[in-house]
Amino acid sequence: MFLHDRQLSATFGDDHAKRVLAPLESLYRRYYDETWQRYAELTVNHGGRLDDPPQFHVVHSPKSYPHNIRSAGEVAIIYDQHLGQVFNRLTALTLEDASPALVDCYLQKLFAQRCYVVGDFDSAALFGSVAYLMKSNLKNDKQQSPALDAMRSVLVGLQERFVIAHELAHTALGSSEELLTNCEWLFGNLVTDYYDLREESGASLSEAEANSQFWDDVDAAFMRRNPGATIPEEAKLAARSQKPTARSGAERETEQRLRADPLLRREFLCDSLAATSLLTGSKDLSEVIAAFVASTAALHNLRLLKILDGHIESADTDGNANFLTHAQDRLSLLRAMANAYMLFVLPAGKEHQPELHRSLTGWNKDFAAVVNDQLLFHFHPKTMRPHYLKTLGAEFFTIADQIATDPADLRMLLGFS
Repeated sequence: MFLHDRQLSATFGDDHAKRVLAPLESLYRRYYDETWQRYAELTVNHGGRLDDPPQFHVVHSPKSYPHNIRSAGEVAIIYDQHLGQVFNRLTALTLEDASPALVDCYLQKLFAQRCYVVGDFDSAALFGSVAYLMKSNLKNDKQQSPALDAMRSVLVGLQERFVIAHELAHTALGSSEELLTNCEWLFGNLVTDYYDLREESGASLSEAEANSQFWDDVDAAFMRRNPGATIPEEAKLAARSQKPTARSGAERETEQRLRADPLLRREFLCDSLAATSLLTGSKDLSEVIAAFVASTAALHNLRLLKILDGHIESADTDGNANFLTHAQDRLSLLRAMANAYMLFVLPAGKEHQPELHRSLTGWNKDFAAVVNDQLLFHFHPKTMRPHYLKTLGAEFFTIADQIATDPADLRMLLGFS
């Protein structure tokens, strides 16, 4: 084993293994082994062969992101159990149609955790303290129904499986030319065929329609938090900075970027291989729909973490920019692939494809309305500092500064103790 405990400790902290829950670690290892076996079988079917899987380690750390570490020709994949906790909370907020105050409270805490990761302890203590104060003043009387709780559990488990399968896909595709060639042919053609179908049916949005839909979404996002108010010009300017370029034939341009950008193409192939690996053993099409919805939900949640990271002055801005550049394309391409897979690959899938389309579109809208709009249009840490100084007072900042200098208190505040 090339990756030893001391190396894991140097990257993820000395207590990286102490907080890992043994039942979950066993579950993750089962996901890992089953996924690699699936990839090995696919490779054999296409005339290739995969050797033993790479090392697998489960940690629990503030970092959250999965890691794919390569050294001297060997590979180790690390899954961070804390990412599952993030998935769990974001998924619950979306399913519950949580209030803006509840969402903002969690974003404050999540941002504080991201600040902690890069060593910005002052910001971590400040925003963590604000989250603690907000939570103590919140009344969340809404009881989640057993059905929604069961749905959350299923979706979170599938999101975690998707992330593990995505990291394994990088190794599998890099190890087998046969598997890579087949995936490029299958998933690339599915996207092309789906875009062809939408173009022929007139489902693709024109530039005017896309622009209109964007501003309708902005209006809805603002009104959700400010009922009956008029959107001020500064809010419109903030929204405009988030506006994607809308052009006729945007889907075709996404397809062109897929063909031209090797990094986007590899990420899309890993997304697609991972998402379809979740279908193995599915007993009915409702499980297929859940797997595809969860895969896109995982991408939404990972993108949210990167957006938060982009608000940290000391963060890796180049790395964030590279991820976010591809994030929307990856979501669009995975949704297209999923719809095409249902239409053209699965037996009896064509009949249920409208249901899949509604489910994918519904999750996209719900996540945007409940979580993402709050992040994009209302969460601005640089302007929050002076606001908090004015509303909470200098004494609050003094207490936060004290917490920042005490590692144990800070970790407890952020939920890492």
